[in-house]
Order: sequence, then structure tokens, then C-alpha cells
Amino acid sequence: MTQDIDKSTDRLITSENLQQDAKHITALAGNLIAQYAALLDTDDHEVSVAAMVALSSLRKIAMRAHDMADAGRDLAQADERERTQAVVHARFIRDIGLDDGE
Repeated sequence: MTQDIDKSTDRLITSENLQQDAKHITALAGNLIAQYAALLDTDDHEVSVAAMVALSSLRKIAMRAHDMADAGRDLAQADERERTQAVVHARFIRDIGLDDGE
């Protein structure tokens, strides 16, 4: 079985997946942050400390998810530039008569 994979399409799908995954991770982190923030309102010092540690980690996860979304957008922009350059190149080759008619 032969698979023809267009690299730019494959990368575009990856960029979309990065952005979608980042949204899901951010939403999950947000829900967990709300739950752990509620634990801060307690007289139990150990619970408060554990909640603060968890909140710190969740904040880092949310920041990385934001970076992940940025990477997805950057990848999509690079794909678009690559496709545009390929079209310009193909037109140039055709215009100067170097294409072989395929």
C-alpha cells in the first residue's frame, strides 16, 4: 500500500493539533487551578502548602500550553510561506518556459 503524504499538509495538520491540544490543556489546567485555589481557604497548613505547590505546577503547565499554541501558529505560518514560495517558483518556471508540460 502506497501512501502519498504531502509534507505541507502533514505539517498543517500537526500545527492544528498543537493548537487544539493547547486549548484542551489550558482548559484542564484552568479547571484544576480553580479546584486547588478553593483548597487555599483552609486552616490546615499542610493542605494549603500542597495546594500552593500544585498551583505553581499548574501555572507552569498552562504557560507551556500557551507556548505550544504559539508553536502551532508559527508552524502554520511557515507552512503558508512555504506553499506561497512553491507557487511563485512554479509560476516562474512556467513563465520562462522551463516546465515540461506536466
